Amino acid sequence: MRKTNFLLLMFSLFISSLWAQTIPVSGTVTSASDKMPMPGVTVQIKGTQKGSITDINGTYKLDAPANATLVFSFVGMKFQEVPVEGRKQIDVIMDEERVDLGEVVVVGYSTSSKKLISGSISTVNEKELGNLPIRTIDGVLQGKAAGVSVNQNSGTPGGRNAIKMRGGSSINASNQPLIVVDGVPVITGNFGQIGYSGQEIDAMSDLNPDDIESFTILKDASATAIYGSRASNGVILITTKKGNAQRTNVNLSTSYGWQTMPAERIPHLMNAAQWNEFKGTDVQGTDTDWMKEILQVAPTSNTELSVSSGNDKTRLYISGNLYTQDGTVKSTAFNRYSGRVNVDHKLLKDLTLGAGVSMTYSVNHRVEGDQTTYGPLPNALSEPAIYPVYNPDGTYYEGNLPYANPVAIINETKNVAYTNRNNGNIYLEYKFLDGFTFTTKWSADVYNLREHEYDPITTAQGKKYNGLGIEGTTYVSNLVGSNVLQYVKTVNKVHNFEAMAGFSFEKYARRTTYIEARDFPNEDFQYITSAGTIRAASATALDRGMTSYFGQFKYNYMYKYIFTLTARADGSSKFGSNNRFGYFPAASFAWRLTEEPFMKSVPVISDLKIRTSFGLTGNDGIDDFASLGLYKGGY
Repeated sequence: MRKTNFLLLMFSLFISSLWAQTIPVSGTVTSASDKMPMPGVTVQIKGTQKGSITDINGTYKLDAPANATLVFSFVGMKFQEVPVEGRKQIDVIMDEERVDLGEVVVVGYSTSSKKLISGSISTVNEKELGNLPIRTIDGVLQGKAAGVSVNQNSGTPGGRNAIKMRGGSSINASNQPLIVVDGVPVITGNFGQIGYSGQEIDAMSDLNPDDIESFTILKDASATAIYGSRASNGVILITTKKGNAQRTNVNLSTSYGWQTMPAERIPHLMNAAQWNEFKGTDVQGTDTDWMKEILQVAPTSNTELSVSSGNDKTRLYISGNLYTQDGTVKSTAFNRYSGRVNVDHKLLKDLTLGAGVSMTYSVNHRVEGDQTTYGPLPNALSEPAIYPVYNPDGTYYEGNLPYANPVAIINETKNVAYTNRNNGNIYLEYKFLDGFTFTTKWSADVYNLREHEYDPITTAQGKKYNGLGIEGTTYVSNLVGSNVLQYVKTVNKVHNFEAMAGFSFEKYARRTTYIEARDFPNEDFQYITSAGTIRAASATALDRGMTSYFGQFKYNYMYKYIFTLTARADGSSKFGSNNRFGYFPAASFAWRLTEEPFMKSVPVISDLKIRTSFGLTGNDGIDDFASLGLYKGGY
């Protein structure tokens, strides 16, 4: 028995010794993509510092234990571990290492992988925008991005919302971010001339959210500095949908819903009995719920039809939209009719021509707000329930009412805003040499607003003036041109460079007219030509311009260490002659820890980045020609 155990022990030691022997190993390393030999590949015995490097023919030779494991590595290729298992010939085929750089997003005048951005940004994609009952640009952003707050200025359908990024940045100047659609700054703001207590007419409500593919929100100075003097409040980049080069998609979507005022938000007012008890009166037969008389269940609907198509040369996107929203206060509503066409066509292999056109017509019905004497809400809150809405003959009761009859204001006052907006752009992109791209883009944004108000003598305000009529018109246009040259280069598959330089200009124009008249013959004549007296009239004109030079340099090493330098110079007619140009530099750095070897063993973390940035941005939301002493006339 002892003899048998001894023989087994000796046999095991012999086998182990044989397996640990060093044997010559050789082979060839080739690339999977082109089947060519790969020189410079490191071949290392795992767990040791011993190894070899492939020669110009992709071959290698080394001595390795028969039970060893060889590790093959090369920059930009997937490393491989291959057991020797006593073999003397080991050939290896190496695959390229595909770095997951995430989604590509628009950043300023170019695009970039989201993971390679060293500034602070947020993105909102198409899926996050779908199935929302609010169908205005600023409305759909509510609660979608960190650091971005959207507050309603009023509950008016189509009314303006206040957007702020990381709080306000100015006391006297604008706090609204710059809005850029398909690379072009667009007209934003309130251009209404008939003030209705915060119920502003938002120029952005004319843009259809169903046409949007994504939002990119630039927050910190490094990300926004490329827009210079208009970037201190942040920048919202909107990319509209393009055609599908693979197949034709036809999409029809429709929705219908209702809006109501929450019961807890409706004030509980005294009824007639409570009023009589409180005032010591004894009025019988009438118990009017004035809030119920002016509020309603408000329907809203949205219908969208779009076609996306294309082939290897042409992409086409066409859409049409009808959106209607009634307000919870009677006689308030917003109706929008819009259409868009986007087309891209490859004229040559390296030459692409593209264009986009959108057209919108909207109608906005408003009533005076809660900060005026003649608003339906403040009057409904103030009227005692003991007074009726109508006289026995059907006319509006005015008798002993302490305030204006809110139902008369709702039904008889007309305040309608009609908007026509057309936006178009055309661009040409040319790729040449090795890594150069030149893009020229031209755009026109034209906004026309007409406001019509008429208060007949059947309302308290109209009776005061024997009929009151107001007409206001506003024309705004913004012409933008930009030329951008970009260069992209990768050296040795580890050093990645991007350089961009550009020039742009903008020409902005605004024209307004306003006329107010009184003494109308009767309620059937509601336009100024029928008025007996002109109370006020004015007309204004404004032209301004901006010229800009900008550039950006980006560098990253193995998608791990990322540097960005940005600079812009803005010359604006808003600035004084002795300080015509503003200069806005920025720099940022980011370190992607997930690309480090020590993070590869933490699969639960898909992307971890440390970044820091510094920059200077401006706010040109100031009055035009404020630096000049202007003459003013009036009476």
